[in-house]
Amino acid sequence: MLKPFTAIFAGILALNAGAAVQASPQPWGGLASQTGKIVAQQTGGTCKRVFDPKDTYANLRSTPNGQVVARLDNGITVSVKGNAGEWSKVEYSAGRVSGYIYTSLLTSCTGTCMVVADPNDTYVNLRSTPNGSVVARLNNGTRVYVYGRSNEWSWVEHEWDRGGMDSGYMFSRFLAPCGR
Repeated sequence: MLKPFTAIFAGILALNAGAAVQASPQPWGGLASQTGKIVAQQTGGTCKRVFDPKDTYANLRSTPNGQVVARLDNGITVSVKGNAGEWSKVEYSAGRVSGYIYTSLLTSCTGTCMVVADPNDTYVNLRSTPNGSVVARLNNGTRVYVYGRSNEWSWVEHEWDRGGMDSGYMFSRFLAPCGR
């Protein structure tokens, strides 16, 4: 009787370890729409997020420098199963696909907590791409999580009170560490 409950509990823990990410037209979700969510459950390996600071997605290839098998949007979580030089062998369980991605296009699954802090205004624009369209306006003091930086831009996620999530780019200078 205890064994089934242990398996259920382990499944719940695994689901909670997965990351909900929002897709964008170019990316943060691969298979989802701009407003859709994908919950990725990791099955062994090291959790990493796709982040290409020069684009909004990265190519998943059949072999290092091989044929493109999928386009993974920034923010997608993958499980790293091994390395081959500058390439990582990854599995994207939500898309049921695996392949190779350039290792420098992977970042930590755990974001750095920051708060919006513009001394000259009451909010900061969250944009779809650097200098792109405005996705949301986040008030000063709003908590976000930074997953990558590219020059003066930070790629962040913001979770709304109702469980929704926005992902996009903000000027790094308008972010301050949490707890200050």
